Amino acid sequence: ARVYVSPHGSPHNAGLSCRTARFRSINAAIADVRSHGTVIVCRGTYHTQAVIKKPLTLIGERAVINAKGQKPVLPKLPGGSGIVVLGTRHVTIEGFRVTGAGFDAILVALSAHVRVTGNVLEHNGDVGVDFNGSSLSIASHNVSKFNKGGGFLVADDVGAARGDTVSWNVA
Repeated sequence: ARVYVSPHGSPHNAGLSCRTARFRSINAAIADVRSHGTVIVCRGTYHTQAVIKKPLTLIGERAVINAKGQKPVLPKLPGGSGIVVLGTRHVTIEGFRVTGAGFDAILVALSAHVRVTGNVLEHNGDVGVDFNGSSLSIASHNVSKFNKGGGFLVADDVGAARGDTVSWNVA
């Protein structure tokens, strides 16, 4: 259960590598992959807000998410995010550069057991990684720079947060 996303993806492709990716849209690939599957986002820039609502692994291979102009997923948020994990468990996000979000680069809300690692999060409207109402999640080996609100945040605005770990990052 592995799908590939590329700026040159086509539904007519075999879907076995970045060269033969079936998807151009990260969200279409997320919708198509089975729970606990893997979405590999190939080199390129994607103007989107990736929204994850099921267990999966999202891997960027020199992929950039430019979230400029994206709308908030949750009410009362001041802007969109680059990657949103919402109401799920067992998600891994690694290897992305996320920029231009009006709010957080990566927002983990009402979720548990989420691992955010090896990402570069820069020039976003609030923080690099926001664990908000999440539990037992880990942010490690990320670089968060030039974000208006700082590097990393553990908050309980949308629900109780417990047991989250933020370690071995650069802010």
